[in-house]
Amino acid sequence: MDNHKFSRLHITMMYNSDIVIIGSGLNGLTLSLVLGTTGLKVALVDGNTLATDYLSNQKFDGKAYALTIASQRLLKAVNIWPALKKNAQPILDIKVTDGHPGAGPSPFIMHFNHNEIGDDPIAYMVEDRHLRQGFNDRINVSNNIMRFNGNVIDNKLENNENQVFLENGDIINTKVILACDGRGSPTAKRAGILFRNKNYQQQALVTALEHEKNHNGVAHQFFMPLGPLAILPLRKNNSSIVWVLSKEVGEQTSKLNNNDFLEKLRPAFGNFLGDIKVSGERFSYPLNLITADSFTGERLALVGDAAHSIHPLAGQGFNQGIRDIATIAEVLVDAYRRGEDIGTKNVLNRYSAWRRFDSKSLSSSTDFFNTLFSNDNSYLRLGRNLGMGLINNTSLLKQFLIREATGLTGDQPRLLQGITL
Repeated sequence: MDNHKFSRLHITMMYNSDIVIIGSGLNGLTLSLVLGTTGLKVALVDGNTLATDYLSNQKFDGKAYALTIASQRLLKAVNIWPALKKNAQPILDIKVTDGHPGAGPSPFIMHFNHNEIGDDPIAYMVEDRHLRQGFNDRINVSNNIMRFNGNVIDNKLENNENQVFLENGDIINTKVILACDGRGSPTAKRAGILFRNKNYQQQALVTALEHEKNHNGVAHQFFMPLGPLAILPLRKNNSSIVWVLSKEVGEQTSKLNNNDFLEKLRPAFGNFLGDIKVSGERFSYPLNLITADSFTGERLALVGDAAHSIHPLAGQGFNQGIRDIATIAEVLVDAYRRGEDIGTKNVLNRYSAWRRFDSKSLSSSTDFFNTLFSNDNSYLRLGRNLGMGLINNTSLLKQFLIREATGLTGDQPRLLQGITL
């Protein structure tokens, strides 16, 4: 027999799992880790699974996420936070101003200090590489999580189960699929779920900067005519920036070399942190408001960006995914412990009903604020400045907005309260 041909043969394997999670981005990793601590058997499937040795050797690339206190409580409840805390930078204050490149910020400012609601920071900044490393290390030693490094090519219903077909021929039988495969989710498309899509005609430029002066744990949000500039503190004298520009200007700016990029950025950034230089890779992506018409299908639920994608001005994208995770995990685990079939419409609709209003509210509010602030209308600018000044001098309203920023409002699943399932 031809040994070469023999080596290419693959014997189709059949697997059984309570839950299949498609996609091992941050939402998929977090969800599998959460469910893996409950006793449910989880299959995590992705064709782009990163090897542990790659993650451990990965250098700083500038990508980072702001984790609200509610998100941090979930990570603490599943005992992953101790591994992340040493690399986390607390956000102690947030300063929000209207502005104009080269003219400096408006004198009207909203200043949110964490001491106004307690001792906890408002949020924590954690680099993407540390999150992935921490999640992967825990997942790889879990007895309840099986990883499949391959792409899903199809899924179909069979005898009250969803069969998931991998490109190598393997099949996984499961009660429910949780789609964490991001924007334009192929899983959602196979289920016939439609999306509403609003193109902002804006481009987000993301990188990290090293600066001369200490940021003191303060995050800044400057609203400019073309879009907001967020400056988010990282460890030591580094900050992550998310700079939103019009589509045309953003595409042009993303092609500049680092020196020309900094020259373009400085009028908007200012000199309050002293000299600056690019310290991470630079990324660019178009901005859209995307919402699935339904968060569920037949033995299927959409989670994170697979269900909704919002404007980054509030820094809530990943945190919204974590709220999805906390909700679907509680719904499924409670149903499982009651002896229910976790893949039925009756069970999955509890998740959809719980998340739909909150998700829609945040999408609408970020859309409204982007429209309100991303323009140079003099009357709107005056109204914005007066409004920020009023909020800054109204303690009850400020406390409410800080609690919104920390993720501590609304009907919270147990994990977001730090309670284990």
